[in-house]
Amino acid sequence: MKFIDILTMDIQNVFMNQHEFTEEHCINGKDMNCLIDNNELGKRNKLYAQHMDGVFSGRKLIYVRGEEFGELPSINQVIILDNDVFTVAETNDECGIYTLILEANMSG
Repeated sequence: MKFIDILTMDIQNVFMNQHEFTEEHCINGKDMNCLIDNNELGKRNKLYAQHMDGVFSGRKLIYVRGEEFGELPSINQVIILDNDVFTVAETNDECGIYTLILEANMSG
């Protein structure tokens, strides 16, 4: 067995396992296992921080299996996560796991 095969099995059976790391969320009307990573997002937000006149950009970083999600979304594509509307700000396919940064303009 090749290392990439072992890595792929671990990604699917351990990291993206609902009993280990992920939770079920509704993405575009379909229940999927995903990981919402607020810690990593916090690190990235320090570089991004943007505030204007009471409006700010709410961001979420999610990891979801590409096989479960479907085609990798494009930048500015609309994604509905748990009934909240976001646009895709960044995407990456990391060995079959999609890393998506989603944004929504919010006020408060």
